[in-house]
Amino acid sequence: MAYCDRCGSYIPDGWTTCPACGYDKEQEEKQNQQAAAAQAHQQEQEKFAREEAEKRRAQRQAYDKVWAENEQRRRREEEEFRRRQQEAEERSRQEQQRLNREQENGGVHIYVDADGTKNVRIGDKVHVVVNADGSKKVELGDKVRDFVNSDAVNTAEDTFEKAGGKILPLLSYLGPLCLIPLLIGNSDGFTRFHARQGLRLLIWSAILEGLGTMFGIGWAVGFFQVLMSIIGIKNVINGEEKKLPYIGG
Repeated sequence: MAYCDRCGSYIPDGWTTCPACGYDKEQEEKQNQQAAAAQAHQQEQEKFAREEAEKRRAQRQAYDKVWAENEQRRRREEEEFRRRQQEAEERSRQEQQRLNREQENGGVHIYVDADGTKNVRIGDKVHVVVNADGSKKVELGDKVRDFVNSDAVNTAEDTFEKAGGKILPLLSYLGPLCLIPLLIGNSDGFTRFHARQGLRLLIWSAILEGLGTMFGIGWAVGFFQVLMSIIGIKNVINGEEKKLPYIGG
């Protein structure tokens, strides 16, 4: 025997629907179960949608972060490139200014690069480079190279022996021996001229040796002394009263 939960009327055995009000408890429970299942499914869909949205948001944040890092790196690289380009342009400008000064003034120019490389230029005649690692390089101008390779230098010993009366002025370009023709060659204008040139070479050699010791380029100074001596000896052999380049006054 059963009674209706809604109106309390008697429900015959085997019936599920109330004959008085038509209430069906099993049907309502079934509908409630379906509604609960539908609600659970909807909640699951909403949860999935939230998880997908959170995942897309995280992916977007990761992408934005990578893009921002790449953009910052790109800007830093552009700034570094511009900085290096400006430094290269400045070095080129300074080098051009230095070359212009050398062309205008000639003489001896000594400068040191940022990496420690030392450069010595004697006008357009000689260029000596001492690298930071200690290696050295000497570049001769065309005129000097031609002169060093000339027959006058290669046959200097034979010519010296044949010089005869030119022995005294030749001593002018042999270091301190320049004092000999300077003291005993007063009556000879040719000897006196070269003796004074030799004295200038001796004085300049002493000055340049000090600079050579300071900058570690004593070998370049020695080369310069030998070069000036060869030029002076050549002038004596040819019987010419020519002043030495740069230091002859």
